[in-house]
Amino acid sequence: MFKRFLPKGTDFFDFFEDSIKISIKAAKELTRLDEPDIDMAELARIIKQYEHDADIVTHRCIKALRKTFITPFDRTTIQNLIIKLDDITDTIHEIAAIINFSGIKELRSEFSEFAKLIYESCLVLSEALHAMRNLKDEQKIQKACIILHRYENDGDQILRTALKRLFDQTATPEIILDIIKWKEIFKKMEKVTDFCEDVADIIQGVVLEAS
Repeated sequence: MFKRFLPKGTDFFDFFEDSIKISIKAAKELTRLDEPDIDMAELARIIKQYEHDADIVTHRCIKALRKTFITPFDRTTIQNLIIKLDDITDTIHEIAAIINFSGIKELRSEFSEFAKLIYESCLVLSEALHAMRNLKDEQKIQKACIILHRYENDGDQILRTALKRLFDQTATPEIILDIIKWKEIFKKMEKVTDFCEDVADIIQGVVLEAS
């Protein structure tokens, strides 16, 4: 629906879909961190490259936005959407970097649950973004956004459980350092699900404006 109003060669939906595809790849790598004998340094390097790739997509989108007179929807909304998508991959990279640089050898059980949730959130978000190309898929868009809202709530619950288990430990100097590391990691993981929900909110706003 939107695409026919754009000048030839400008397709902002391509930018959105390219960005979330990169997020999916980065999130998939994050789920591999609990594999036996995983090379955390190499995995962090791979995710760093994905973060760089996402930045390129974001810069190209914003550059195209400045040069495009007619846009499929509000210019500020387009910019906010691509930046929020970039935030997803950025934060996944930050998570991997903290684990790599802090020397964590053993992952906590909540990490794997959180990583899977992030990956699933990115997959559902991809479906919603693809459906935006045709507003006849409004029901599909709304369904995906509802799931993302639920996933964000799930992320809040995982965070609460993880933090409770962290602070229930006996406070030795080593444990305190461990708490500081994992608190930062879990908060960033919860932030990723927040960003996914933020994108869902933007998508729902676009659908509402177009209805």
